[in-house]
Amino acid sequence: MAETAPSGRPIVPLADASVFQEVAQIDAYRRLNFLPRWTSRYDWLKDLKTKPVEVLLVMREPGVVRLLSWSPEGERVQRLYEEIAAREEAEDHLESLRLIQDGYGRLLIDAEHRPYLGDAALMHLGLPLERGTRSSVYVVLYPQCISIMSQSVRNAKIIQTDNGSLDGYPS
Repeated sequence: MAETAPSGRPIVPLADASVFQEVAQIDAYRRLNFLPRWTSRYDWLKDLKTKPVEVLLVMREPGVVRLLSWSPEGERVQRLYEEIAAREEAEDHLESLRLIQDGYGRLLIDAEHRPYLGDAALMHLGLPLERGTRSSVYVVLYPQCISIMSQSVRNAKIIQTDNGSLDGYPS
């Protein structure tokens, strides 16, 4: 399979960038194609060529879904859930358990690299759940995680940074 090139030309090439962002499509089956140029940057995704890899979905910031290594991050969230569930004060901890279930999830990325993100993640991004609809998102590659960002969140972040200007650089 030929590796695709990012659309447009980035200001800093992917190989040299600490943070890299590009537009991606959620397909008509509500899946995201995790491209090799993305996954090859992360040790925790290196086994994708030989076996499915489980990752932690973090849905804490509206319009942004972060993907982190399952080990240790997903295991840490599971332990927190178990610790809270073991507490005696039933009324106080039920909402905490709900918030953990609401804010975190699992995603299995298999050899096809096109997982269905799940209804919770799609809703969190503000995308339609119906099949047959394509949606555009921004995929941001940070050193420790991959973020999927809705267009509205990306635009709001630009506005927050003084309409995108960077202290004397072209805006």
